[in-house]
Amino acid sequence: MIQLKTLGTCDLSAPDRPDAAEVLTQPKRFALLVYLAAAQPRGFVRRDTLLALFWPENDQAHGRRALRQTVYLLRQSLGADAILSRGDDEVAVSTEQVGCDVGLFEDALAQERTADALECYRGDFLSGLHVPDASQELEEWIEGERRRLRALATGAAWTLAQREEQGGNGAGASHWARRAVALNPDDEPGVRDLMGLLARVGDRSGALRAYAEYARRLTDELGVEPGPEVARLAESLRGATAASPAATPVVPSATVAPAPAAPVAASVGATAMPRRLGVIAGAILALAVAVVATTSLLTRGSSTTPVIAVGPIADALAGGATSNVPADLLSTSLARLVGVHVIPVTRLYDLEAQLRAAGRPGTSVIEAAREAGAGELIQGTLHRAAPDRLQLDLQVINIASGAVQHAYRAEGADLFAVVDDATSRIAAGFGVPSPAGRITDVTTHSIVAYRLYDEGLRAYYEDDLSGALRLFKAAVAEDSSFAMAAWYAGRAALLVSGGESGPLLLRAARLADRATDRERLLILEGVAELLMSPAANALADTLGIRYPLDPEAQFAVGHSLERRGDFLGAARQYRRVITMDSLSLGRRTSRCLACDAYGRLWWSYIYADSAVAAERIARSMEQARPGSNSALWLLGIALARQGREAEAYQVWARADSARVGAVNLELIAAGLAVRRGDFAQADEILRRLVRTRSAPTRREARWLLVISLRGQARIAEALAEARQQPSFSALGVTLIEAGRGLEAAALFERQLLPSDWPAPGHHARHHAWQLTHVATGLAAAGDTTRLAALADSVESHGARSGFGRDPRLHHYIRGLLFRARGDLTRAAEAFRASVWSWSDGYTRANYELARALLELGRPAAALYPLQAALRGDLESSNLYITRTELHELLAQAFEAAGQPDSAVAHYRAVASAWTDADRAFRTRWERARARTGSAPRPGA
Repeated sequence: MIQLKTLGTCDLSAPDRPDAAEVLTQPKRFALLVYLAAAQPRGFVRRDTLLALFWPENDQAHGRRALRQTVYLLRQSLGADAILSRGDDEVAVSTEQVGCDVGLFEDALAQERTADALECYRGDFLSGLHVPDASQELEEWIEGERRRLRALATGAAWTLAQREEQGGNGAGASHWARRAVALNPDDEPGVRDLMGLLARVGDRSGALRAYAEYARRLTDELGVEPGPEVARLAESLRGATAASPAATPVVPSATVAPAPAAPVAASVGATAMPRRLGVIAGAILALAVAVVATTSLLTRGSSTTPVIAVGPIADALAGGATSNVPADLLSTSLARLVGVHVIPVTRLYDLEAQLRAAGRPGTSVIEAAREAGAGELIQGTLHRAAPDRLQLDLQVINIASGAVQHAYRAEGADLFAVVDDATSRIAAGFGVPSPAGRITDVTTHSIVAYRLYDEGLRAYYEDDLSGALRLFKAAVAEDSSFAMAAWYAGRAALLVSGGESGPLLLRAARLADRATDRERLLILEGVAELLMSPAANALADTLGIRYPLDPEAQFAVGHSLERRGDFLGAARQYRRVITMDSLSLGRRTSRCLACDAYGRLWWSYIYADSAVAAERIARSMEQARPGSNSALWLLGIALARQGREAEAYQVWARADSARVGAVNLELIAAGLAVRRGDFAQADEILRRLVRTRSAPTRREARWLLVISLRGQARIAEALAEARQQPSFSALGVTLIEAGRGLEAAALFERQLLPSDWPAPGHHARHHAWQLTHVATGLAAAGDTTRLAALADSVESHGARSGFGRDPRLHHYIRGLLFRARGDLTRAAEAFRASVWSWSDGYTRANYELARALLELGRPAAALYPLQAALRGDLESSNLYITRTELHELLAQAFEAAGQPDSAVAHYRAVASAWTDADRAFRTRWERARARTGSAPRPGA
């Protein structure tokens, strides 16, 4: 029988079929076989489904032909009976001929043979598999299965650990608990569970070793310390007379999976930040670990968790008028409850404004609560019970039926005391513990400050940003420790002018412990992202787990996945946010979370090298927000990346006609000309702009002119233009191309920020990036003596950067070192590991990877990295290799792969671009012309 292995390593065992190994060398063929064997429901799959997954760009006829050929080749390798057909429209794997470890794993779990199941699970599903030209849906299926199967395996290990402990088998319990942590080694609650179990079974030293290993990994990889809970547990275990940890059940803990980060949409300039940023950044890192450590099973959400909102509270003290302040305070206080999901008052305000903007002017908070997904609403009356005593009568109403389910009466000397009493009574009614501390611990002690803050929120969500900023700042002036007033003041300032935002947001971060759990996490995650701190990822994970119905929390999760390089996971998350916040699309305001999610969804597909999907998103965004210039701008980029330059230009012209000056059409025309290799037109436009336009336009035109000249291998001219540029990047990369690598390395090294730079994340990002260019310059000059040290330094800096590309850059430098040593196999592996986005990462790594693969005799594998790089931008990470050099290597790869027609097309691009190249490029230009069948120019 043929055995298909997908968990841990990809393998195909077929003792009687010597040709079966060929399937492993063809990723698409292998992935198709796996899909037929593992996709649910098991059995026959329609051919149309397979066409959409594996050949999304083909029309029906070509797609069916490709599928028939793939099935034919699978039958040739595995046997005619391995792949079954049912009519003309369905295919399946024969379960009698082909067995798959996924099925064995799931069958064992279903039959409660848990240990057998874990024997099948040797690692992640299809780890490292890349299927070229497949659909995003296939990638999403693979990633979804990967997460699902890993979660099943982790849960199975904890189940066995609990079973063995209850049976008195300490050794067995320890074994399975360690296996569970090994499956997810960065899960701090899981480490804590392991330590507790080991202590309970008498292995205190083993518990301390587990802690030491975890702490060492945190320190080495992230530069942070373990959270306070696990640290306290370790400290208690060190004492000779310390009591054993409480006998809590051994259960699977929350999963946190760190990975690389992505760029933020907007941030406050690092130079405007105060010197205390370093202290704040360190505090955020520590808090992030602590937050993840305290994420318990209670915070994972459940379908039975009640969802409540606080509605209107009549104020008898004010003649019976509805008062926002008591309702808002109670909502904020109830948000501290564990086991009850409370819709935050800010979400209700936002929904009210959205519903009114959508043509429902009489919208009430009850309707907003229903829209937010609440099942129950609390409303009531505040009145005076005695001269020095307030009383609050509350009812909990089922929103669907209108029936009163509970009634409570709370009393206190002031409004804050009444809210505390009401919170305790409601908590008891829902059977959950009361929160520790008072409401004043997480808001303000000043009723005046709270009233100002509440008015500010109303103004903020009605888009009166200037008025909101004044009110929030007044609230901060009234109570300087009011964290949420500082937070919203900073957010409003970002939208109004940006100038005041930095100090206000940093104040909010310092005061974050004086906010509710949700608000504290939002503040810390927002400021961590601002500071480019990797801690933002852990904070976003916790937000998503604890607040599954909160679109802001889910947006943070999407942004975290995007930063980590899980672009398809991010896309799913952003789609969820758009659905949750779809009403905001109808509002013409500067704040529209669904609009932000649309933009990030577009970027996720761009980073995933799917301009076709990005085009669909931009068109959908334009339909949702007719006349949106940002949607038109994104649509133009997506079209240009597909080689549809004329359509892209028309779209951008439409954006400019809708708002004159929205885009510079001359610069756009020049950039499009560079993309299609029409350098003469590009240079004509750009030189005219350099001579005649304003200083900002001249700078942009000269920047593009340097790129154009480099693409033509007119390096001497490019150097002359680059020296007039304020950016050293253009000069440094041009020096490398001029053969002056050591000079370029010294230039990049001179740009390093001082060690006491106040924003550690920005400092780490800058160092990782600049040192990578230093390494490139040195390697180009043949000087490899510093590469190993540079790789270590970049690895250290990259781990402290919140930008997704940076934690992987050290692999690129190690690839340069392996190449210099002649170890092309390890060089290719290192270059591949350095890639964050194939189209928008550091595309020089794509080039080096393809070069190594070509020299290893694997030309087909070299094609995709180069094609993806050509689909990328002209600038940013893509600045550091010219499109002409990509065409040249792509032509060589097609030629070596036996595809001469494709090779000639790329050789033509090289021959055309380098017609007037510097002498150093003459031999390469002549070789390209010869491959096109053209004779050299007379006198060349």
